[in-house]
Amino acid sequence: MPHFYPVVLPGGKSLAGDSLGFHAYSLRIDNLTNQWLLEETSLAWIPPYSLGVCLRLYGTGVGIILNQAPVGQPQLAPVTGEQAVGVYSDQLRTEVAGTPVRQFSLVQTVSDLTQGAVPASPPVGITRMYAAPDGTIHYILSSGATQQLIDTSTIAANVATQPLGGDLYGTVSNAHIGVAYNDWISAYDSGGTLRTFAGVNSNVSLFYQIASNGVFSFRSLANAQLVNIDNAGNMSIISGTLSVASNLTAATVQSAAWVMAQNGIIYFLSGSNYLSYQSSGNQFSFSGNLFANNVTATGSVAAQNGVLYMWNTGNTYIQFDTSSHNYYFISNGGTVLTIQANGMLNTFNNINAGNTSLGVTWPNGSYITGVSGYVQGSNPALKQSTSVVSDTDCLSLVSDPRVPAQSYLWSEDETARRNLGFMATDLAKIIPNSVIYDNNGEASGYVPQELVTLLWGAVRALAAKVQ
Repeated sequence: MPHFYPVVLPGGKSLAGDSLGFHAYSLRIDNLTNQWLLEETSLAWIPPYSLGVCLRLYGTGVGIILNQAPVGQPQLAPVTGEQAVGVYSDQLRTEVAGTPVRQFSLVQTVSDLTQGAVPASPPVGITRMYAAPDGTIHYILSSGATQQLIDTSTIAANVATQPLGGDLYGTVSNAHIGVAYNDWISAYDSGGTLRTFAGVNSNVSLFYQIASNGVFSFRSLANAQLVNIDNAGNMSIISGTLSVASNLTAATVQSAAWVMAQNGIIYFLSGSNYLSYQSSGNQFSFSGNLFANNVTATGSVAAQNGVLYMWNTGNTYIQFDTSSHNYYFISNGGTVLTIQANGMLNTFNNINAGNTSLGVTWPNGSYITGVSGYVQGSNPALKQSTSVVSDTDCLSLVSDPRVPAQSYLWSEDETARRNLGFMATDLAKIIPNSVIYDNNGEASGYVPQELVTLLWGAVRALAAKVQ
């Protein structure tokens, strides 16, 4: 009695080791997908869209059909709804390569054409499309005549050398109109007379007003006036900026907004009086001293030598050090405040606040004031990955003999007052996350409020033992 085992593979799927229950000697399959398939036991490839493929097998007891393409062949993305249908059999059949068929699924976005030479002419009434070796798309008629299809990306290459003649009307997208030497472009005036408008003569481009009392008016696409030039030569820039490549010479320059020179220098009356702007450093330079009741800047104000003087004295100023990138505030010849490049603020005197309620606030809610002192921010909404430290662990850390309480003097403290505390290097041995490290990785400080948390848990552990 013959045995059969049918299989159905959706596009992009594989049959990986199904037990057939008998020894199969043939497989007939209709691959109606855009995928390559490989029958692994016979190492036979099944092309996409192949109908009636018959393979001879060698008594395999399992079905293995892999979704895989041969080397050098593309494996396209599977099309939803396509499938391959096959039947394993213990009957010995003749091998058949199968018939290539078109895809059965409707694909409206993709159509593949194999590049090659001009094909044979089609029958009368048929137009045949093909892809040339360079990738361009052509069609051929029954007469043998061929033409290339032009799209927006090839228009310029195909029409660039075509002659242009006659009157032009309408628009040409992103194109140019060239005028030969000593030829002219004419336009009709309001009275219907054709007048010369523009041309090239003696290497000079010439423009003419086509009305005796008119003006040149340059307008935007919205018909808004941008620039007007009247018969007297007066130019009015209605909107935008006038840019001049070299020098601008005019009897009068008037501006309701601002005046810009291309090289960043505006001269006043003579060549020795000027205002210069350097875009590389965003700097203004004056030919002499700048005197003003008020100087307002939305950006920065800098002096060329890095020193900005205040008032009329030479010993009160702000200086920027280009090597360290630090700012120094100098008063009466002495440094009173330093702002380092990393944002650290150093003061050489006391910092006095206007009242005790003023202080410093951090984004996590911590702050310092004259009333409350240092307050540690502890908003649960700003925390994550929280976990409970057991009272036993707290007591173990506090009891660690490697961290003794110590009394010490600060090396630079002139008051000789003895202080109480811990050594950061000792704390790093048991609670490294509560220790602050310098740029060299050395323990340089610790967070005291985190020690309070440990003491809290340790006291609770001791209280539990007493009870």
